Amino acid sequence: MPEDFSFSKHTRVVLWVLLGAFVALLIFIAGVSVGERHGEHPHGAPGAPFWPGGVALPEGFVTRGHGAVGTIASVTLPTLTLRERDGDTVVAHVASGTPIAGAAALAPGQFVIIIGDPAQSGNEDFVDARFVRVLPPPPGASSSAPAQ
Repeated sequence: MPEDFSFSKHTRVVLWVLLGAFVALLIFIAGVSVGERHGEHPHGAPGAPFWPGGVALPEGFVTRGHGAVGTIASVTLPTLTLRERDGDTVVAHVASGTPIAGAAALAPGQFVIIIGDPAQSGNEDFVDARFVRVLPPPPGASSSAPAQ
């Protein structure tokens, strides 16, 4: 004997919401899967570009972010040269009004964090420092001035 199987309006709304949530979950999982295969992997090579397939970055692209962390290699104000832990050299321009916290003056061998804006002059990429913080060296790091 066939029964009339109908849902109330409330039951239909609940089912549509559940179906929508399921479809959204599938879209999210697909996005995560594609991102893991084609995006920057957290265990990838340091400094690897986020661009999939080795796409070249546009000319004039500043590779530095909004700051730098490292040991001061040389100070010739307004230019400050840092040596990062990976051995890269970063040039920062420090204006006379730039706040410096943690020390009265900047000197080679100090461990600093610089926050600023990426900039470019000619072929040189640098950080235009907006704030400099001198810190004690991290554990295991030497506080002496690096060899030049």
